[in-house]
Amino acid sequence: MRSCVVCEVAASQWCGGCGNVSYCGVKHQKSHWIEHKAACSPFKIEQNAQLGKYLVAGRNLIAGDLILDEEVAVIGPTGDEDLPDVCLGCYFPTHGYRCSKCQAPLCGPTCETRSNHTQECTILAKYEVCTKIKKD
Repeated sequence: MRSCVVCEVAASQWCGGCGNVSYCGVKHQKSHWIEHKAACSPFKIEQNAQLGKYLVAGRNLIAGDLILDEEVAVIGPTGDEDLPDVCLGCYFPTHGYRCSKCQAPLCGPTCETRSNHTQECTILAKYEVCTKIKKD
């Protein structure tokens, strides 16, 4: 059971905007609004065993609403079997070479040291992204 963000007792209500915080009643919801308003977002964070954490719209959205604004951590690979592998160092088509650290598709050893790839190589290796979607 979720607990009230104000008093920590069992909560049966939650923010109607984002659903990410819970309240025991309307009084605590209204009193907490001044603090919560800046953090209230148009999405809810959900989680399940198959997908892990993911975002779900927390309210009706209008076309063009900004939902999330953050820097991209990783550009590729796509993992789409219908698309050719593209080098994550120079973005040209590859011919089977893989990064020695993260297994990302690359043109060759030179692209392993390009800044385009080195910035994401650590993340791809840590989460074994490329080995999970490796094409045969």
